[in-house]
Amino acid sequence: MLIGRTEELEKLKALLEQVRGGMSGAVVLRGEAGIGKTALLNAVVESAGDLLIVRLEGIESEMQLGYAALHRLLLPYLSRLDHLPEPQRDALNSAFGLTAVAPADRFMVGLATLSLLGEVAKVDPVLIVVDDAQWLDHESVATLVFVARRLHADRIGFLFAARDSPEIGATFQGITELWIAGLGEDSARDLLTASVTGPVSFQVAGRIIAVTRGNPLALQELSNELSSEHLMDRSPLPDPLPIGELIEARFLRQVRQLPAETQMTLLVAAADPDGDPDTVRRAAEALGLPATALEPAEKCGLLTSKRRIEFRHPLIRSAVYGGAPPAERRRVHRALAGVIDVERDPDRKALHLASAALGPDEEVAAALEQSATHARARGGYIAESSFLVRSASLSPDLQRQAHRLLAAAHAAFLVGNAGYSESLLGQARLNLVDPIERAQAKRLEGHLRFMEPRLAASLLLEAAREFENVDRDLSHRSLIEAFQVGVVGRLTERTIGLEIAQAALESLSAQSTPPMTADIVLRGFAMHYAGTYTDAVPAMREAIRAQAAMSFEETNQWSFIGTVMANELWDEEGAKSTVEQLERASRAHGALPNLQRALFGMAIIDRRAGRFLAARARYSELHEVTLTIGDHVELYDLFDVDLLAWQGDDRARSKAAELAEGGTASGVSSLIDSSNMSLSILDLAEGDYEAALVAAQSVTKRDALGWGCEALPLVVEAGVRCDNRESATDALASLAERATASGTPWALGLLARSRG
Repeated sequence: MLIGRTEELEKLKALLEQVRGGMSGAVVLRGEAGIGKTALLNAVVESAGDLLIVRLEGIESEMQLGYAALHRLLLPYLSRLDHLPEPQRDALNSAFGLTAVAPADRFMVGLATLSLLGEVAKVDPVLIVVDDAQWLDHESVATLVFVARRLHADRIGFLFAARDSPEIGATFQGITELWIAGLGEDSARDLLTASVTGPVSFQVAGRIIAVTRGNPLALQELSNELSSEHLMDRSPLPDPLPIGELIEARFLRQVRQLPAETQMTLLVAAADPDGDPDTVRRAAEALGLPATALEPAEKCGLLTSKRRIEFRHPLIRSAVYGGAPPAERRRVHRALAGVIDVERDPDRKALHLASAALGPDEEVAAALEQSATHARARGGYIAESSFLVRSASLSPDLQRQAHRLLAAAHAAFLVGNAGYSESLLGQARLNLVDPIERAQAKRLEGHLRFMEPRLAASLLLEAAREFENVDRDLSHRSLIEAFQVGVVGRLTERTIGLEIAQAALESLSAQSTPPMTADIVLRGFAMHYAGTYTDAVPAMREAIRAQAAMSFEETNQWSFIGTVMANELWDEEGAKSTVEQLERASRAHGALPNLQRALFGMAIIDRRAGRFLAARARYSELHEVTLTIGDHVELYDLFDVDLLAWQGDDRARSKAAELAEGGTASGVSSLIDSSNMSLSILDLAEGDYEAALVAAQSVTKRDALGWGCEALPLVVEAGVRCDNRESATDALASLAERATASGTPWALGLLARSRG
C-alpha cells in the first residue's frame, strides 16, 4: 500500500524513462527505518515494464564477508565473464574466490562490474534495485557506488535505499539523493484509517501521527498495538505509545550496542516525559548509575541533553521504554518519584508513584485526585480527567473509585471527548450508590445525548427532579441545562419546553432563600417560555446581568444562554459581553465545545457589524477547533452559511439545504432556522421576495429563543415587497410589541425601519 508518495514516485519514474531512452542514472533513497523506502522501490519495480530488474538486499550477517553482496548480484551473469578483458575477468574471479591468484584490485573489480553490467544491458535496459544498502559489505557497496558514478549512455539505472546516517551520506557522495520523510498529515490519516477495521478518533490520529512523525511502518504497527477503545478515544493512550515488536526492534538496534549503564539511564530518561536533565541525573544516581552514563548515547546521536533531554525521534523513547521489563520500569519510576520534591511538583511525583505501584494504593490514589483538583484550577480539563482515571485505577474502595470515574467523565465531556466520557460514565455507574452522584450521572448522560434533544432534555429534567429535595442549586442548574440542550433552538416541538418551564417556576416559587445566579438565569428562561415576551423581558435582562457575575465554571456549564437571551432582546452589547466571557472561559479551561459556541457567536456579531473578514477568521478557527475535537466536522463546516448569504455567495444555497437536512434528521431545529434565515437573506438580495417570505415565516412560526425576533424584520420587508400586506402587518405588530418592551437602540432602529 503506497499512500502519500506521489511526488517521490514521479521522481523515480523519471529515472526509468532516462534508462529507456538509452541513458543511465542513479538515485539513493535515504530515510529512517520504516519510512517507506521499500514500498517505493516495489512501486517503481511494478511500473518498470520492459526493463530487466536486478534486485539485491543487504544482509547484516554478511557485512564482514568481502564482496558477498556483489557476488549475489552478479551470480546469474558470471557465464558472460569471457566477454571481459582478461585483467577484469581475473579481478572478479579473485574477488569471488574462483581462482587462487593474488588479491583482487578494487579499481579493476569496479571496472569489471561496470563492463559485465554493460554486457547485460546490451540485450535489455537494466534497473538495479538495492534495498537495505546499509547492510552491504564495504567492498560490495564501494564497487556498486564506483559503477553508479561512471554510468553514462549504458541503459543502466541504480536505485539504492538505505537508512540515514552520516556514514551512508559519505558512502553515496556524488549520487543523487532523495530524502524520504514521514507522510504528511492527510496521507498519514489515510494510511492509519486503512490499517484498522474500526473508526479512529481525529484527536487520537493526530497524536499517533505526531509521535510517529508520519512513519508508515510505525503507523501500521501502532494501529495493531492499540485497542478499539484507544483508537476511538474511549480509553487514554499509553505514554509512551507502544510501537510493536518489529519497529521497536529496529529502533532498539542501536540502543542495545551501548553499555548497560547507558541503557538503564536511557530508560530513566524515557520514563520522564518532562525531560528534565537534573531530575534524570539525580534519579540515575539513586539507582547507582554514573553521571556520565548518557554520554555514549549523545555521541551516537540518540538524544541531546542540554536544556532538556530530547530523543532524536519520539519512537526511540517508545522503544526504550517498551523494550524494558515491567519490573525495571517500576524501579525507574520509584527512583524518579524519590527525587521529585512533593512541595514543588506534587503532580509529577504522584504520576511516577502511580507508575511504580503494583496494585491498589489509596495514598497514591488520593495524591492523584489532589493533582486533578490542581489541574482543574489551572483550567486543564484533559489533565484533570487523566489524573482522575489513574486515581480510580488505584482505588481500593469501589464507591470511591466510582466517584472518581464520574468526575473524570465530566471533565472529559467538558473538553469535548464525548466518547471517552461515555465510556467512563458506564464504568462509574456500576458502583454508584449515593443519590446525588446517581443524579449527576443522569445529568451527564443528558449532556452526552445532546444530538438527541428530546432524550437529552428529558434526562436533564429527570436529574433536576432527583436533585430537588437534596440540592436545589443542582436542580436549578440541571433545569437550565435542560432548557439549553432541549429548547434553545433544538426541539421542533414545545411540549418538553413547557414541562421544563413549569417545573422551574414551581421550584422557584417554593424557594425561600435569596436567589443565586442559577436561579436568576433559570427564571429568565422559564418566563420567556411559559409567559409573554413582555412579561419575560425584565427576567431576561436580569439573567444577562447575572451572566456577567458567573464564575468560569458556570460560564462553561451554561455556555451560550446569555448570548441567546441578549439576541432575543436585541441587546448587542449584552450579546458581545456574554460571548466574550464565554470565549475567555473556554480558552482558559480548554473547553473546546464551548469555544465552538463562542466562536460562532463572535462570527455572528462580526457579521452584524459588517466585519466580514473578521467573521471569516472566526469560522476558520471554528473549523480548526472542530477538527481537533473530531466530532460533527461536516456539520460545523456548514455554519458559515449565514455569512455566505450576506455576501451574496450562492454556495449558501447548497449549505442551507445540507443544514436543513441535518436538522430534520436529528430534530435539531436550530439548524433548520439557520438554513431558512440564510435563504431569506439571499432571496431578498436576489429579488425573490415570495421565497424570502416563506423562509422567514418558517422561523417566526416556531419563534425559537434567539431566532424568532431576528426574523420578524425579514418578514416585514419580504411581505411588503411581494405585496403580501397582511403578513407584513402582522409581523410589524409583533415586532412593535417586542421592540417597545426591549427598548434597545437595535430593537427600536429595526422597528423604525420596518415601519418605514
